[in-house]
Amino acid sequence: MKTLFVSLSITVFILLTYDGIAQTNTFPASGNVGIGTTNPAVKLDVVGGISIQSNNNLTWGGLYGAGIPTISAATGTGLYFYPTGSTSGSTFSLQNTGASFYTDLSVPGKNFYFGTSANPTRNQLTAGFFRLTASNDVNTLDISSTNTGILFSTNYYSGGSVQPITMQTYGSSNQLCLSTNGNIGLGTASPAVKLDVLGGINIQSNNNLTWGGSYGAGIPTISAATGTGLYFYPTGSTSGSTLSLQNNAASFYTDVSAPGKNIYFGTNTNSTRNQLSAGFFRLTAPNDLNTLDISSTNTGILVSTNYFAGGSAQPITMQTFGNTNQFYLSANSNIGIGTSSPAEKLSVNGNIRTQKIIVTQTGWSDYVFEPDYRLRSLVDVEKFIKKNKHLPDIPTANEVEKKGISVGDNQALLLKKIEELTLYVIDLKKENRLLKKEVNVIKTKIEKKK
Repeated sequence: MKTLFVSLSITVFILLTYDGIAQTNTFPASGNVGIGTTNPAVKLDVVGGISIQSNNNLTWGGLYGAGIPTISAATGTGLYFYPTGSTSGSTFSLQNTGASFYTDLSVPGKNFYFGTSANPTRNQLTAGFFRLTASNDVNTLDISSTNTGILFSTNYYSGGSVQPITMQTYGSSNQLCLSTNGNIGLGTASPAVKLDVLGGINIQSNNNLTWGGSYGAGIPTISAATGTGLYFYPTGSTSGSTLSLQNNAASFYTDVSAPGKNIYFGTNTNSTRNQLSAGFFRLTAPNDLNTLDISSTNTGILVSTNYFAGGSAQPITMQTFGNTNQFYLSANSNIGIGTSSPAEKLSVNGNIRTQKIIVTQTGWSDYVFEPDYRLRSLVDVEKFIKKNKHLPDIPTANEVEKKGISVGDNQALLLKKIEELTLYVIDLKKENRLLKKEVNVIKTKIEKKK
């Protein structure tokens, strides 16, 4: 005990003597200790380097709280750590440039690993490459920078089986899942197609939902998994305008609902070219002038041209592919079948087959039987026929070929001739009776003379 006291006394004397000579160290009985400084600011204040020999550690204690263990750089430029003992070897630094603060790790020609005592190489950081290994020491997340971009992958370099990549916030699951077959799932861990969303999709204003591909083997498709149909809500509310393609098992139909509004579809230059509203449908020609309007009124269905647009009346033509003017409704309301120039209410360029034709006719031929009707004599009729080669009042063959014939008027003329023939027959019957009487009288006189 006496020997230990003497040794300590000598040591203190030497230190105090050295302090008195160099005046750069201070070892007070209490307070701060300074090495290389006589004004230590903390418990141990060293002006100069500290070398810790091999198999020794620099440690400090304390609980996380009021006194947090701290290493600080007095110059404010940063802290540098040289694991190899040389400034030209591996380096780990916390640097402060004034404008920014960053961590720099330099391991020339080597990989950088951090992990557990059981697997110190579990996680790896090298030039352009970062790996995180799961607790099973099998699956890895590899992040690498290539000449073509950034590559995120599982077991890409480790050679293990392909595993999905899932991104999610705390308390959630499967918010974004990249499956092993390349499909992406939002809200699902089992995406069945390239993008499988379990939930709604909200596209912000001035943005579009587009897809490509040419019409052929891979036709762009939107399908409803439930089989009940697809519904579109342009206003963002199910109580507003709706466009739906519905399937009720018995039939498939399209439903457009726009309460209090019209529905337009057209081109970029004329978005209102075609219109669909309550009981009304409009198709507009490429010249943006002529329209075909189809409307449902209280009295029936109205099909018209420029009826509501206020333009000039235009004809309506109906025809099958490769044919022309099979049905033509002119602007003056005449109908043509096989002709675009109907001169009458119905003009047919072709044959008509029917069971009956009913014609309402004015000026029927009953006037022939009136007492004051002047019947031509048969002598006059004979003279007319010899001269004109047709009956009186009957049109000629040339007239019929050029102008056609009115069925009603022709029937009236034919009936007139029949009635005139009837009168001629009646007159002939009367003459025949008179002749018979005269013959009988002559016969009687001859008999008496015998």
